[in-house]
Amino acid sequence: MTDATNDTLELPVSMPTETVASTPKRGNWKPKLRWFAAETLIVVIGVLIALSLNTWGQGRQNAASEESYLALISRDLGQMLDDLEELREYEDHQIEGGLEAYRTISAQGRSREQMAVVSDAMLRLTSRRTMNPTDATYQDLLSTGNLQLIRNRELRGQIVAFHERVEREFEIHNKNNTFFVDELFGTAIFGRGLFFSRAGSSTTFAATRNSENQITEAFEGGYANDPDPIWSLPYSSSEWTAIKGQLLQRIRVSGYARERAETLLQETIELKEAVDAELAGH
Repeated sequence: MTDATNDTLELPVSMPTETVASTPKRGNWKPKLRWFAAETLIVVIGVLIALSLNTWGQGRQNAASEESYLALISRDLGQMLDDLEELREYEDHQIEGGLEAYRTISAQGRSREQMAVVSDAMLRLTSRRTMNPTDATYQDLLSTGNLQLIRNRELRGQIVAFHERVEREFEIHNKNNTFFVDELFGTAIFGRGLFFSRAGSSTTFAATRNSENQITEAFEGGYANDPDPIWSLPYSSSEWTAIKGQLLQRIRVSGYARERAETLLQETIELKEAVDAELAGH
């Protein structure tokens, strides 16, 4: 006999329905990646365009600066040509006066006209020309670091070499003048009282000549009208021998200066032509 109490019917238990979270489809990240790549590409392109425009603008600015510097260098070289031409003419004048004085002394002339020639030459030979390079633009290029703006390497090197040479040659020129003209010649001629320091009539500069003439007029009646003491000494005296030696040395100093000026003149012409040719190509 079956026990009814144990014989219960088990009904199937319904399982609770689980909520399944919706998950994105695997292919959904691709549009986002494409969007990100596009955005990145736009940003990169924008940056590149900005850099290109900046480089282009900087290039134009550098080209304009280079042209400006070349024009200023050409101007400075033009002034240098004028200065060197004046120096060459000045030294020619000094050499001519020195040679004329030496010939007169060697001829043992004693006329007042011959004495005046020698005295005038001696006075002029105590003067000299101090030279300084016209290099404001070059110095600006060095101090600012803008020398690299001149893209032509050969021309850039030529400019540097030229200014270094000019500075060296002018330093030699000025030192020669200080030692041989001021210290030796000037002392030998006027320091011992052999010649009077009076105004001369021969000079290449009108302003100087006018000033000297006014000084000469103020000396009228004084020692300026007397013969220089050297003429009272016999021609065989040691004073005359020393004077002639100093005069020859002084002529040589002007000869070296003239040769230096001629060499620098040619180099300046060549560099200016190169700079002007570079300017014409801009």
